[in-house]
Amino acid sequence: MIGTILELVDFFEAQAVADPELAEELRFEQPGLNKADQGRLRAELPLLPENYLAVARRISLSGKSIGYIRLTPPGRGDVVSVLIDANQSSTNPFLDRLREEQVIEVGSVEGYPLVLAPAGGEVHLLIHDQPGLSLRPVASSFEKLVLLAGNLEQATFSHEEPDEALDEFEKVLALLEPNPAAREWWSEYAAMYLS
Repeated sequence: MIGTILELVDFFEAQAVADPELAEELRFEQPGLNKADQGRLRAELPLLPENYLAVARRISLSGKSIGYIRLTPPGRGDVVSVLIDANQSSTNPFLDRLREEQVIEVGSVEGYPLVLAPAGGEVHLLIHDQPGLSLRPVASSFEKLVLLAGNLEQATFSHEEPDEALDEFEKVLALLEPNPAAREWWSEYAAMYLS
């Protein structure tokens, strides 16, 4: 089980060594944001939760994905510029929804924005194409999101049979994520990802 950001880095480093062609895509650089970048983010996005910054300080999130989960919003440039643009630029088609829901876009899954609630730092999927739905819980924090995505990858690499990988992931999910609604989303996502 991947229980810390350091264990996540170590897991993906081992995968990068095993598959040099994908090393750049798999490897997480350390550290992440420097003090100047953090200051810029705090100035431009003052409601960005600390749980996001804690992860972003430890590892570089720029252009990184784990499975289908992008850890930054779409865009070009460093993570700071991309975050600011996603949450302030009128070119973001979801900008009005972000403001309406009072959330901050930090990534995406299959075209759905991943957003953080400033008050508690929970991660949600911003549902934009289903009437009656707006925010679906995904993780109790950004760190949990990253750890759960890493654990799903680890289960995928550890088991040839999708059912075995799903069983392993479900055990980790029960340990790491306290929110039942978020666990439901992960169960659905993992089943789709492993199929």
